[in-house]
Amino acid sequence: MDLTFGFCSGHALLAILMVIDDRNKSLPIAQIIFTAKKDMKAVHADYDGKLLDQQLGLWKKGMGKNKAGEAFDVAVASTDNDTCKRFALQQNWEFILLLLCIFHIWQSW
Repeated sequence: MDLTFGFCSGHALLAILMVIDDRNKSLPIAQIIFTAKKDMKAVHADYDGKLLDQQLGLWKKGMGKNKAGEAFDVAVASTDNDTCKRFALQQNWEFILLLLCIFHIWQSW
């Protein structure tokens, strides 16, 4: 899960959800666009864990169930150290294993 600021000229934030396929290639499977309130000076100041939790919950519900009647599940996720993202993922998938993105670790180091 990655949230990208400045992807367009609008006052918006793009969340990209990706998976790794059986050939070990990453594939984007969902995109969620957030727009900030008009009085906000920065898009990232207008989202929080509750908003991300709500959006992921709607996406999870929309994924439905498989043939066995099981709800969509995520076992492992990789993010930067943004607590909003990590909170939202844990709220929707109780047993998710959260990993830190090595690129963001190196960038911070």
